[in-house]
Amino acid sequence: MLEDIGNEAEEALQLWKPTVHEHLLRVTHLGGMLAAAMSRPGQDVMIITDQDEVASNATQLTQLTELFSRVLGNSLAHNLGHIRVGTTQSDDGTLALEDLAAIADVAAGALCEILSAMKLHGFGPGKGIISLLPQVASPKARLIGHWLACNRASLQRAIILIEKPEGAGTYKAGLLKLQSITGNVWMP
Repeated sequence: MLEDIGNEAEEALQLWKPTVHEHLLRVTHLGGMLAAAMSRPGQDVMIITDQDEVASNATQLTQLTELFSRVLGNSLAHNLGHIRVGTTQSDDGTLALEDLAAIADVAAGALCEILSAMKLHGFGPGKGIISLLPQVASPKARLIGHWLACNRASLQRAIILIEKPEGAGTYKAGLLKLQSITGNVWMP
């Protein structure tokens, strides 16, 4: 991503250490693609991140907002309303942003545990293949997996699986659909 990026892009990246540039560009481009694919005309978009090396201070956060705006401008086929980028530290004291970020973190952690358990047992998600949640995954991960699969919840979710197949030089991405099957929830 960093080959011959040009002077304008180099200026936009000045606030970050060179070791962070690749991570920063992955975050902005992936986030921009997701927002472009999942937004509608006139929608306000809020992007929340942890206060890490990508957004460690207010100056970086301002520039990160500018970078997201540029990526979205190149990715969107429609106009958005307001674009806001904040960190969990931007919270107004209600901890709403912390809670919002925690939902994504817990769901991603459970999904990683489930997919790792599947891979450990020699199977994984495949198009048109139904696989039960592995029993070796923790009860917490399986419970969250069932929540992710529930399509009746008010909080809409999309699971995008990005992987680099063994021996391949490029990554592939696809939408992972989970189906909830009644009777398979086990609580200790």
